[in-house]
Amino acid sequence: MQITEISTSQHRDFVPIKGWGGVEAALNAYNSGSIDGSRATEQKLYDDAGDAGGGMGAALIGLGNAIMEQQKSNFVTRMLEQAKPSIADCGSWCGDYDYDGIGTAFFKTTVNIVLLDKDEEVYGISLNAAYVGDKPEVNMATYFEVERGIKQCAVSIEAEPTSADGFTFDFEVILRKLDRVLDTSDISGEEVVAAIMAGDGWNSPSFVLPGPDGYEITLKTDRVGRRMGRVDGEPVDQWSSKDSCLFGNLQQDYGSDDENARLKPTLSIAIKKEGASDYGHDGVIWKTEDQEKIVALSNKIAAALR
Repeated sequence: MQITEISTSQHRDFVPIKGWGGVEAALNAYNSGSIDGSRATEQKLYDDAGDAGGGMGAALIGLGNAIMEQQKSNFVTRMLEQAKPSIADCGSWCGDYDYDGIGTAFFKTTVNIVLLDKDEEVYGISLNAAYVGDKPEVNMATYFEVERGIKQCAVSIEAEPTSADGFTFDFEVILRKLDRVLDTSDISGEEVVAAIMAGDGWNSPSFVLPGPDGYEITLKTDRVGRRMGRVDGEPVDQWSSKDSCLFGNLQQDYGSDDENARLKPTLSIAIKKEGASDYGHDGVIWKTEDQEKIVALSNKIAAALR
């Protein structure tokens, strides 16, 4: 197994905001246009309407906006009136705005508000808008000079393919490198292979690695071909193993015009808060010192693998 590249990434989500009054102030700042990109989706509508109606469409939208402007100051108030009981009951609220948000910065935007820390009264705001994705959320964090929360950090291990359509992962090589930073000396590559090859082959099993208190670290295959295929309608396992090595097929490179092009295979090591689910807002790390710790841990793991 020849490792060709090690990279790190962070899954960030939610702008941490102190206090319910802070949430209202942040959303009003976004709605007023103070935050960069808050009107990107609306501008796209203007452009499309102008193209379609020779300018008349944009004029009609502008008229609608003039009416909505009178109500805009109450838009966030009404939003938070809906959100507050849901957050009190289950810790989160989600609102999807389409044309009911026209004339505001929330046109075609999904808004999530969650309670990140009850004791310190810290909330998280997530914004995802049509055409621009989470850019409004990124800009809100920049505006308030805070880092978005970290859901998990990841270390990607890229390997050289061992054939035109095949990979080999030797987990003994991976583990012995990790011995420098994690308590993996008692784990064998064969154990990891057995865990990954367990099950019916249709799921994506992972192996939990020992880590520092408070963190959960998992190792799994990432950018590789699907394990199970079909021949004449019958399922066929396209992977195999021997000792500490896992053998399998490569993932097609759908970004290439060459249908035979394949991506380099990767493994992934994910680091998250102990007990946190893979999805949702539980386990989001929002404190600066805690973010620095998990990022430092992912960097140490990456350095050991290089």
